[in-house]
Amino acid sequence: MTANDLFPWVIGLYAFAGTVLLAIIGGLIGGRFWLASRLNRIDASIRGLEQSVATVGASLDTQIQLTGILVGAMRRQGVLNDADLSQIEHLYIQTHARTVRAAVDTERRTQNPLSAPEVDRLDHFVIKAERGEQFRLEEIQELQELTAKLKKEKGPTDPGVIALSGLGALLLGMWQGLQQKK
Repeated sequence: MTANDLFPWVIGLYAFAGTVLLAIIGGLIGGRFWLASRLNRIDASIRGLEQSVATVGASLDTQIQLTGILVGAMRRQGVLNDADLSQIEHLYIQTHARTVRAAVDTERRTQNPLSAPEVDRLDHFVIKAERGEQFRLEEIQELQELTAKLKKEKGPTDPGVIALSGLGALLLGMWQGLQQKK
């Protein structure tokens, strides 16, 4: 065999390798576009879920506040006593204690967006609710302000924000129900 006899084989081998290389590159490029398309669809689904959770959270806040108003009105009418109010408040916080405690502990470690004194106040409110103690309007408003700061930073879908927001709504509703005239 001479070099002239090998030349077509070498050219054929390079052509084959080039074709395989182009097929691999084409597959990678096509796979990248397919993957990007799938990730965009997943991202859109996640955004839709986040919006749904935020809507449900807002609806729950309203329902919890209405429950608080009804509970406060029942207390005002003498159907419930202070112990009943404390038990209702305690039940809410007990149900969501792990989530609320995790939110406070996370803020204590990161201290962002709340300052150390704000985290201490938030912790004080959670402990007060755990004990079933009654809140003054100023305390309820401060709890809601701290929760709004967290909501702005973490978003309305954060479980800790949802639980704290619900607690604030329940307490405000109970306060409103107690303040209405007979």
